[in-house]
Amino acid sequence: MGNVWSQWAADVAGRIDTDLTPFHAGIRVSAAIILVASLFLVGQIASHWWFGLSGNSRLSFAVILIELAVVFVPLAIFLRWFRGQSDWEDVQAAFSTGLIYLPALATRLLAIKAVAGMAVGIMLIRSQLCNLQAVVKVITAWALFVMLVGLAVSTLLPLPQATFMACVSGIAIVTPLARILVMPVMLAYGRHR
Repeated sequence: MGNVWSQWAADVAGRIDTDLTPFHAGIRVSAAIILVASLFLVGQIASHWWFGLSGNSRLSFAVILIELAVVFVPLAIFLRWFRGQSDWEDVQAAFSTGLIYLPALATRLLAIKAVAGMAVGIMLIRSQLCNLQAVVKVITAWALFVMLVGLAVSTLLPLPQATFMACVSGIAIVTPLARILVMPVMLAYGRHR
């Protein structure tokens, strides 16, 4: 392995209370990073099919602009703040303080995701594009997938903060549900245009 990776693995192993060697701690954290990054990328690809199914180029353009703004405006604000910092210890302290708000943010994002999923599920049933059993099966499959990946990530990460619930919450946030459920609605919309 590369020298930088070995140093990083030693740093990771030094920060946790574990019997793992630096090599094994690095491998486990690297595997978790690859798993989460892969899931995120595949989820992003799948979650962007829905507006393409509508056949409406204006909708596609609007969704892309909104998503870019949601990602890049906060990123630009953060980078501007980060660039203006002169003391690394102050930055680390700010990050530590910011982590305090992470559970509340995750709870809000999961609540929004649940409301969006229920709204789309109701829309699917009311439009008679799917029955209740089909919607329940999709949601159940999504929940099982999220729990299994969350279990894998929490098992791989030798960090005390990487609890099962924290990992499941993170995986649930990045795994699309409402945007997958809305696909039949968008396909029907595209066919009837």
